[in-house]
Amino acid sequence: MSHSGLDRLTSLQDEIHAAGGGWGAGARAAIDVPGFGGDPDGVGALARGWEEAAGSAEVALETLVAIESADVAGVWAGNAHNAAAEVVRALADEVARAAQAFRDVSAQLRAYGKGIESEQWRDRTGQAVLRESPIEGVDLRVAAHISARSHGEDLAVGLHDAATQARAHLLDEPYLAPVDDPYLTPVDNIVVANTGVLTPAMAVRASEALFKAPELVVGAESAELRAYLMKGLAAGYGAADLAHFEARIASHDAEWLEQHLSPLDPDRGPVTARRSRTPWSQGPLPTCVATSTVTARAEVDPIYALSITEGDFDKRLRAEQLRVYDGGRSWIQDALGRDGMTAGQSEQVANEEIGPRTGVTYENVALTEDVLDDVERAADDGYPVPFITADHQLVVTGHTGDQLQIYNPWGYTYWIGEDEFLDGSPGSVRLPRTG
Repeated sequence: MSHSGLDRLTSLQDEIHAAGGGWGAGARAAIDVPGFGGDPDGVGALARGWEEAAGSAEVALETLVAIESADVAGVWAGNAHNAAAEVVRALADEVARAAQAFRDVSAQLRAYGKGIESEQWRDRTGQAVLRESPIEGVDLRVAAHISARSHGEDLAVGLHDAATQARAHLLDEPYLAPVDDPYLTPVDNIVVANTGVLTPAMAVRASEALFKAPELVVGAESAELRAYLMKGLAAGYGAADLAHFEARIASHDAEWLEQHLSPLDPDRGPVTARRSRTPWSQGPLPTCVATSTVTARAEVDPIYALSITEGDFDKRLRAEQLRVYDGGRSWIQDALGRDGMTAGQSEQVANEEIGPRTGVTYENVALTEDVLDDVERAADDGYPVPFITADHQLVVTGHTGDQLQIYNPWGYTYWIGEDEFLDGSPGSVRLPRTG
């Protein structure tokens, strides 16, 4: 639907109301404004296609579940049983997610088609009513155009969320050398993606950097170990650093890796430190900017995370917070006894600590509704987005639908709605810019 049609109708609506609703040029012009496009029948056909795809995926899922539950251990030799079970489990999870995504898209398309059909009828009714009652008719047309635009925006958000979820579980094409011999096979990609360790942006960066240490990554004994090595690649590390990293973590299981290499738990409320009873928290110090920066970097940089969680966690975390805090402030603040850090200093430390490990540049931006869209897209791709509100820095770490996940350096995470986020009046955000 063209916004110019709605803009024109809104202008004519004001004119018709100001004239008391009499028949005249304004009413004639309002009749002539084109309606909005859209083919409800075509959208319905698309919805049925997605529904059929969901059904096909669910048939495949039933087969995979049967294979996973079958007692076939006797046919495998050595570690082959564990490897085969891992592949089947990952494929089953992937197909289950695909089936649900297909049904979600189908439902969104059905809702959109019905909405457009209803508003097209209301718009045509408004055109007819305009001849007898200009005010009522133009009001009907304006309401129909506004509602149609809203339906389109809802569909766009829903499809964007579906695409984000799909990217979150599929790695991009791996580095090929030669073209017909990829380092990671499609099955490898699915198994690694199924761990949930890599965000979409990490997956792209890791795939592009896989040539640095292909044997190390491909030879990893578990999907989780392979995923964290790829996360190290995404963070910009080379073969020597990765080899040292692998030697420190290779003997540990998936739970240990998660506890030491992933500070934030996206599925739970309060964040307790996985390595210690002390949370990833600023404690009593005025270090919200430094603490949120340190935690955000640890979330995208597993080698850095290990440097904090391996050993005396409390001491190492506090040392990193103070390093960033002291290094990011000016001597004038110290001389005047002013605590904390400014938005400009927050931008600087984000570019020094997080940017090099994510391949982006952070920029201070005033938060508006348009910028909120950029924040959500950044969170979808896996970039932490620091922001300041009421003299306290927090970080957007996730997004789904109209909800944002927030890390508070007081030591916990929580979900918040878009409206509540905007109503909180964040003074500024550090928006990641790629390219």
